[in-house]
Parts: sequence; C-alpha cells; structure tokens
Amino acid sequence: MNDFYNSEYLGVFLDEMDEQLQCLDESLLILENSGSHLETIQKIFRAAHTLKGSSAVMGFKQLNRLTHQMESVFELIRGGQLSVANELLNILFECIDFIKQLRCSILAGVMEEEDISALMSRLEAIKNSAVSSPVEQEVKPQAPALHILFNSIQKEKIETALADGYEVMAIHIHMAEEESMKYVRAKLVEINLTEHGEIAACYPELELIEQDDLFSGTVVYILITRQGQQDIIQSLKQISQLDSIHIEYITNLNLDTFLEGKEVPGIEKNKGSIRELREPAKAKEITVLPESKVQVPQTVRVDVERLEELLNLVGELIIDNTRLHSIRARLSEQFKNHSDINDLNDIAGHLNTVVSDLQEGMMKTRMLPIEHLFGRFPRMMRDLAQKSNKEIELRIEGKETELDRTLIEEISDPLIHILRNSADHGLELPEERAAMGKPRKGTIVLRASHQGNMIVITIADDGRGIDVEKVKEMALRKGYVTADELAQMTEKELVLLIFRSGISTAQKVTDLSGRGVGMDIVKSHIEKLNGVIDIETTPNEGTVFTIKVPLTLAIIRSLLVKLGTSTFAVPLVNVIEIFRLRNEDILTVQGREVCKFRNQVLPLVRLHRKLQVQTEGDPDKEPLYVVIIGLADKRVCLVVDQTIGNQEIVIKSLGSYIGNVPYLAGATILGDGHVAHILDVRYIIREAGSHYEARLPAASEGETADSQSEKYITFSLSGMDFAVPIRKMKEIVPVPEIHLLASASVYVLGMINLRGLLFPVYDLQSRLGMGDHGLSSSSRILICEVSGHEIGVLVDKVSKVCLLSRAHLEPAPEQLLQNSELLEAIYKDNQQFIHLLNLEKTLNLEPKRKEVG
Repeated sequence: MNDFYNSEYLGVFLDEMDEQLQCLDESLLILENSGSHLETIQKIFRAAHTLKGSSAVMGFKQLNRLTHQMESVFELIRGGQLSVANELLNILFECIDFIKQLRCSILAGVMEEEDISALMSRLEAIKNSAVSSPVEQEVKPQAPALHILFNSIQKEKIETALADGYEVMAIHIHMAEEESMKYVRAKLVEINLTEHGEIAACYPELELIEQDDLFSGTVVYILITRQGQQDIIQSLKQISQLDSIHIEYITNLNLDTFLEGKEVPGIEKNKGSIRELREPAKAKEITVLPESKVQVPQTVRVDVERLEELLNLVGELIIDNTRLHSIRARLSEQFKNHSDINDLNDIAGHLNTVVSDLQEGMMKTRMLPIEHLFGRFPRMMRDLAQKSNKEIELRIEGKETELDRTLIEEISDPLIHILRNSADHGLELPEERAAMGKPRKGTIVLRASHQGNMIVITIADDGRGIDVEKVKEMALRKGYVTADELAQMTEKELVLLIFRSGISTAQKVTDLSGRGVGMDIVKSHIEKLNGVIDIETTPNEGTVFTIKVPLTLAIIRSLLVKLGTSTFAVPLVNVIEIFRLRNEDILTVQGREVCKFRNQVLPLVRLHRKLQVQTEGDPDKEPLYVVIIGLADKRVCLVVDQTIGNQEIVIKSLGSYIGNVPYLAGATILGDGHVAHILDVRYIIREAGSHYEARLPAASEGETADSQSEKYITFSLSGMDFAVPIRKMKEIVPVPEIHLLASASVYVLGMINLRGLLFPVYDLQSRLGMGDHGLSSSSRILICEVSGHEIGVLVDKVSKVCLLSRAHLEPAPEQLLQNSELLEAIYKDNQQFIHLLNLEKTLNLEPKRKEVG
C-alpha cells in the first residue's frame, strides 16, 4: 500500500472509489424504494466488484475484505436467496459510510485502516441467515442462439487470407456463469488473440455485451493467423473464468455455411467435452456492417492546473479580441468602403466566432453536472428522516445543470446546512401534518437552473415556515437589535435576522440542528462565492431559500461604471438595481450618509472619496447615478458618475508587488487597451455593513408604498417617456453593429450578435409613427422577453427603474389615438406622463409554442 501512496494511481483509485460509492448509494436507495429490480442489483454488484478489485491492487487489505463480503451479500440478493429488508440496507449503508470515511482519511494523509470486524460479523450473520432460509430464486430467461453472418468486406478478407495460405479459425469461448464482468473477460480474450493474428469478426460485438441481459456467455472470434490450434489454446488458458474453448477451422469447403448463417448455440464445459445447453430457439441474427460498431466515448484525465493555464490563455485571447474589435470599429469609421477594411471586418468577425467557441469549450472542460453534488443528498435525507422519525420526500430537478467544478465543492456545505434545517425543524412530524390537513410525508424540492451567467439553486419545503416571533425574541435577547428597531422592521427584514450567529427557531437542540450554528455559515460561504441568498417564507405553508452564484469565478459578466476618468467593474451577480437619486433623499443617520429608497434606508457610499478619484463636472449635480449592490442579505448604494454597460471580463490579480488594495478585487483589460479595476463587493459591503438596520420612522399612510405597484423601466423616444414592466427585461446593452435581414418586417431594423446569440431588433419609433431620429451616444437596446421570444428594442435613452402605482394609471384615450391597443395605460403623477407600452401588441408577436415530449 505504501508503494502506491505517492503513486499516480492513487488519485485514479480515489476518483473511482468516489464514483462507485455514489453509485452504491443511489442504487441502494432505488432498491429500498422500488424493491428488487434485476438491473439495479446488477449495477450494485458491479460497483462492489470494482471496489474489491481496485482495493486489492492498491493494497488496502481491510477494504478488500469488506468489499468482498459485501459482494457476497449482493450475490445472494442477485440470486434471489436474500430479500431486501431495512435491517440489511442499514448495514450496507454503514459499510458504505465506513468506506467513505476511509477515503477521507486517505485524502488527509492517514493511510491506516480501521478495524472492520464488527461490520464483517454482521454481514456474515446475514449470509448465514440466507443459507438457512432460502428465497425462491429468480429464473433468468435463456438467451436465443446467435447466427454468424459475414458481410461482403469480411467475406473478401477471409477469402484473401485463405488464398494466401493463412489459417482462419472460429474460436468459441464460453465464460463461467459466476463471472459478473463478462465484457472485461471478453476484452482480455480479444487482446490475447490479437497477439496471434488478426480478428476479422466477433459475435456478438463486445460493446453490446454489457447492454444485453440475455447474453449467454458465449463469444465467437473469427481469427486469421499462421499459428496452430494448440498454441492458441495454451495462450487462452492463462485467462481465468473461461469454462470452455472450442476451435473450428473455416476453409473454402465450409465458408458458404458461414456466409448463409451458422448457428452458435450456448455451450458449457461438461467433463472435458462440449455439449449443447438447449435446442436452438428463435435465432437472433447479427449482421456486422462496417459502420455499425458502437462508438465508446474516449476520456482522458487532465490535471486541473493545466486546465487553469489554458483558461488563462483563453482569457488573454478574449482581451486581445475585444481590443481588435475596438480598433476595427475606429478604422471602419476612418476608412469606409476600403477593401482592406472589409477584409479586416471579415477576419475580426470570424476570429470572434472562433474565440467564443474556444471560450465555451474551455469553460465546459471545467464544468460538471450539478448531479455530482445533488447525488449525495438522497442518502443524507434518508438518514435524517430515520433520525427525526419523519416521512420525507426529496425531489431533485435540474440535476443536468452544469457548474464550475470548484464551485460545486464550495457550495456543498451551505446546501447541506439548509437541507438539514428544512428536514429537522422546517417539516412537521407526520401526526402534526395530518392534523393540519397536510400529507403525512413532507416534501423538499431541490432545484437548479441557469439564469444568464448565474446558477440559481432553490430549496423549497412545505413545512411550518419560519416563526418570525421566535426570530425576534432571539435577536432581542442576543442584543442584535433593540425593541424600537424591531418595531420598525418589515417582515422580510425580520426573517433575514436568521442569518445572525446564534439565532435558531428550533424547539430543542438535537444532533441535527438547533444550536444556532449554520445559517451564519451559509451566508459567509455564499459571500465568499460572490453570491446572493434570499428567503421567502409563509406560515404553515413552507420556506424557499434561493441562492444565486456565478457559473465560474474566472470569467465574469460585469457592469462597467465611470468614476471621474477611470472605469471600474462591478460583478453583475451583485448588482441589484440602478436608479437616479435626488439630493433631498440623502439623509445623515449617526454621522453616516444614507439614502431613502422605497421607504427604506440604505447606506450610501461615495466611491470618489473611498478611492480618492476626482469627479468630473459639478459634484452637487442631481439626480445622481446610484447602483445598489447586494451580498447575501446585505444591500449598499454606490454613487457613480456614469453607467457604461455590461461586459464579460477576465479577472486579473493585482500581483504580489501591489498586494491587497482596499476596495479592489483585481483588474481587467478593456477593449480600448485601458485597465479597469474590479470593485471588491465583499470589502465595500462589510465596511458599510447594512442588514437593513437603519430605518426611517414609521411612514404616514400617504407615504406607504402601494401594494398594487409594479416596477417599470422607463425610457425616452423622440422626447416622450415610455415604460415596460421590468419583469420582461433581460439586459440593457449599447448599440452594436446591426446586420440587415432579408425579407424582414418594416419594423425590424435587423439582427445583432450578442455573445454568439442572434436577436432581432425592433424599431419602436417607426411602429409608433414617430419617424426616424437616428442614433446617439445615449441610444440603447433593451433585450426583452415577449411572448416567449427574446428580442431587442431600440430606444433613445434609458431613464430609470421606478415603482409605478396603479392608482395613478389611466386608460389610453381611444378617441384620440389611432392604435390605442398599443398602450396598456398612461401613468400620470403631477406633471409627469409616462406611456405604458403593450409590447406583445406593439411588436405583433405570437406566443411561442412550447415543445412537448
């Protein structure tokens, strides 16, 4: 074993061990819930057999003994001599836990194996009970006989070989019935035979063996060779688990028999001779075509550091590609219609496609399905249900969603904490649920999905919800808030107090939860990943935790902002909202600037002062551009000079020479070659520190936000104000190159290419009969989702995001407008008029049909 400790094989062994353990966990859970199923039992047996073989090779003797004993138990289940009971499953799960612990010890550098005598004796007792009370054995259906049938290519090859004086043999191999890995054994035979000649054909094809439950154990190889029969038999005898070897010569005399189809019945060893097991049933004819061979995916293990180096190089390429396009745009303006410029445009366009595909391919090498993480939780929830005497159903959705492998490990602990809390004091006991009219079995739904460049994970339960009164009581007792502050906090803010250390709503401390340790750890983990966490809870209906984290930490999408003459990047995952702020909404609380925003007070950070950047223009001008950033449950407002737009950036370290700089997390190179600094959102928020503690005195009725309000994004067209619901918005981007589209509607300007995706761009001014007023530096394209279609809308200028009360909405006057159906309503407040557009009717888009099946 020690010889392998520093060996390259140890890493492969540990990876394989992890895969097989997860396979055993999943399969045993299926066995527990669905009963005996031949395919599942075979899968379990193969996993145990693989663990047994690899542990023996690596020299882990105790592990080898344990897996051998487990394999014997699985063999009894497979043979129908042992029924699947809870006691048996519990012991097998304990064995798997022991192997997991051994793997963790190896990773930690501890190579000593623990005593397994207790587990071995319990498994032995189960084996003995199976012998004393056998269960009726399941009869496996017999496989039909095979027909060998050569195709024209094989026929020509054999005829040529016979003409050149080669021997052509049909070598019949029958494997032992107890052999569980028949494909591996057949592959060993194939490798052996290739040392003696050329294999012209094989029946059945080896790749089909594992997929065929009716495989009889007989394989026939057609070998072209110059060696004799005895030499080949002696060589094959070195391979174990072969019941019989029979060789039949193919000559010009019997070749026609094979061409027409020669039957190959099942055979077994019987006192040194070969006899038929059964009469030929309905023949299963296999015709081998040249292109019919099943393609087995080829994989290769690559060191993660090499992938990191390649990803860094791709990042450099992305930066240079952005710079190239910036220079191309400037040259195109200076030298229009020049032939060399046209060639440059073609080259830049093709390079952009190649770089995008290369980036996507490299990112995929780092990505793993989140199933690798979610697959651990069903077993955990089973154990939690038993410990807490509850009935729990865990539903997993979106397990095919891919995430960076480094993030998969980082996000594991937060999810475990939330799932344990949901199971322990989120879900009620079965009797309690039945008394409330709920199903006795509680449900927890774990769901993953992509949302732009982020992954969204939700954990929803149908339990009792978070008891806000208990949260208030604990927060007050621990001194986190005062009674006056509690009185002014909203229900949402009270719920978010659960992220404070030591706060728990559990009735009593158990080995699962209740110590107040967990939710604060969850928050800190999510913060480290540059993510956001949110909670929605309803009494007696349940709780939903929503976690948003970036897909990868290497290349991120950011909001570029201007501070003076410098450009800064804010990770888009942390950007909550952008709005314009008036000076009258800026207040001072306890010597710190805060801003009033929708009846709540948020810390206001003037980055110019923090970063010592000179602002351009009048510092007292209004309204101010403000970006709300969020991390976990915290929110902070940043004052900036200007927002530029969204851009994908490559994070570059500031280097050891510069070291850690307050407020900065790194840097990136923009398309114009200038350096932009990436703001350290964690540092800024930690220093500003908002948990929504600061609040205004209770507002009067007239100032209370209308519950019938909705968020809109407002923009201008030809000097008029319009708005669309923000829920329909996907992104706001500067106007890129718009490509004309043949046979397009009169209202479609063309197509734009945004990160490899094509979006049609609609001209609202033309649709609304306003005429064409051209483009300006403030023109923007709104990426919206309309009737299931993602489209772009060209506007003159984006104004702000605001909350419009329905109390101020009036229907569009039909008698004054030609197309009043294009407007949902008109918002009127004092002297402000905003036209609320009906995008579906304005753009005349039919609802997108959903594909079924």
